[in-house]
Amino acid sequence: MKLTIAVAFVVVATVAAGVLLGQQHTAPSAAAPVYEYKAMSLVEMFAHSETAKKKIAEIMVQDSSGFRRTDMDVPDYTEALNRLAGQGWELVAVNKSNYWVFRRPKSEVK
Repeated sequence: MKLTIAVAFVVVATVAAGVLLGQQHTAPSAAAPVYEYKAMSLVEMFAHSETAKKKIAEIMVQDSSGFRRTDMDVPDYTEALNRLAGQGWELVAVNKSNYWVFRRPKSEVK
């Protein structure tokens, strides 16, 4: 009797594990998206706006290490980022040289 119960338990446990593992592996796997990338300098990002270009020229500073940087206002960034997002671009990185890297799925290429 104990042997029958033990065998039944092993069978049920094996079937249950197989069902659970099978459910994990039956989900369709989505193909990894293919992206298009775009790197832009701050000047390129604001090229559409004469006001922003003038502001960049006025506030471009060089620190003691020789690194050139700009400090734009939040509304300027918001407008530029929303404009690029409207074209399907997603910001993925900004490096120390103030280059902005964007990506969008290839299917959204316009």
